[in-house]
Amino acid sequence: MTGKHPELGLMTCRKAGDPPFQEAATCSDMSLAASRQGADLAVFYPEAVQNDGTVHPAYLLNRDGTWSARTILLPRVVLERTFCSQAEEKTVLRQARSFLRRQGTIVLSGRVGGKLAVFRCLSLADSLKPHLPSTELFHPKGVVRRLSEQRAVFLKPDGGSKGEGCIRILRSASEYFTAEGRDRQNQPFRKSFSQLRELLVWLSLFMKGRRYLVQDYLQLTGKKGSPFDLRALVQKDLHGRWALTGIAVRQGEQGGMTANLHGGGKALSAQEWLTEEFGSARTIRLLHQVEKMADQIPLLLEESFGRLVELGLDFGVEPDGRLWFLEANSRPGRASFRSIGDADASSLSTSRPVSYALQLTRRMPLPTDRIAPIPLFQSDREKQENGVSFRRIM
Repeated sequence: MTGKHPELGLMTCRKAGDPPFQEAATCSDMSLAASRQGADLAVFYPEAVQNDGTVHPAYLLNRDGTWSARTILLPRVVLERTFCSQAEEKTVLRQARSFLRRQGTIVLSGRVGGKLAVFRCLSLADSLKPHLPSTELFHPKGVVRRLSEQRAVFLKPDGGSKGEGCIRILRSASEYFTAEGRDRQNQPFRKSFSQLRELLVWLSLFMKGRRYLVQDYLQLTGKKGSPFDLRALVQKDLHGRWALTGIAVRQGEQGGMTANLHGGGKALSAQEWLTEEFGSARTIRLLHQVEKMADQIPLLLEESFGRLVELGLDFGVEPDGRLWFLEANSRPGRASFRSIGDADASSLSTSRPVSYALQLTRRMPLPTDRIAPIPLFQSDREKQENGVSFRRIM
């Protein structure tokens, strides 16, 4: 620690354990990235934001890799990486985010809309239309039509992530229906139905009122039958310009449906894997297409959804080499690059958001009413020696 008051915060969700917050590895990497740039980064969860203008507790990384709890003033810029699932958590998050902004803190919490909103936004660009699979809100008629015409259909939550809740339905020659995918706990399942009506009743119960999308089913598997996709990570650099950090292949288990790492997938070198599957000439074309779309998509999404910091863009490739855009994630992981040994992309993936956020802090006017931070766990004697009292900032 440098002993300076942290100008940069990282807000994530609370969890049981030590340290008591999500994505400890990412938080550690971003804290180290800030340190290399001469700054400190404080990690905290929404419940820690106090209405007296402090964050209590905030966690700062020590040199030995452990975390120390402190009470600090509100950071000037906050990077938000929250994955809240409970309604109460989401309420507290909204309150914390609103309070921070009212106090003048820049909260980089850019989120894109649901998957359907993203597809509608991107479909306005003629160059992207050929790469967008047919997508619509769930209606039984859409499922029935695709099963009749294509003998397959794909369903996914409009607001889901990590492959959770996705369903693939296949219609066999003997008119049986098979539904397979991942449930809300992201566990794999497989069910068979002898009648279409039985399938539709089960679907209604599975979705439980959740907003779902229906898409044409795409054959996004490699030669050995393993599902795969391409993850392109795009991030803003310290000048606020979008830059491609890296591309990796994510390969799922053979016979599975999704390639997400949370669903048991693994990361592989995009150049090597695609060359083995499609040959060097087609691989060059595919990567060039991904790079062009990765230049265009962030700008379009920012126009519709406001300021963003980073995006994970997922692409699928059919056996004939046709490239499809699958979805955009504004809370992308970065473990793929570490897994494939891409040290440059791995380092950039944590340093770029930090560099961008720190550049914003340096453009802000210095506050005139800052007070010294007090460690969260202090003795009464230390408090008396410091002689510091908190002032309410509203």
